[in-house]
Amino acid sequence: MNLSVNNVSFNGKKEVLYGIKNAAKSAYNAEITRSYAFGPRPEHREGMVEKFMGKLAAYTDMAVHDDAFVSTIKEAGENKTLMAELGKNLVPVRKNYGEISPINVFKKAMTEAAENTSDNSIKSACQEFLGKLNCAISKL
Repeated sequence: MNLSVNNVSFNGKKEVLYGIKNAAKSAYNAEITRSYAFGPRPEHREGMVEKFMGKLAAYTDMAVHDDAFVSTIKEAGENKTLMAELGKNLVPVRKNYGEISPINVFKKAMTEAAENTSDNSIKSACQEFLGKLNCAISKL
């Protein structure tokens, strides 16, 4: 897939990393927005949560269905700085009236996107990456 944003061409490794990073940000934003429903005076922001969940699904789908996903995701699992950057967005956060866990939302979206493909190598590479991401987050 060749995607052009602001005259910058994304394909292959750059597209996969772009999708994964933005999916992590969308998972964090969805969970933060959902957390407003906690507490004695909840604010219901279902529309905003759905917006961020839609972005999350789009970014994971974009990353997983790229031809370079398997090779890129294996390299990304070894990249300590990338894993730390993703971990900062996905680490569970304790709020006043509950805990949010963006990693669970991210893992579910990545797993669903991988399950929608017929390629077993994508599924196994995704599970391996999510395992390494869990280890990186537990070290934070």
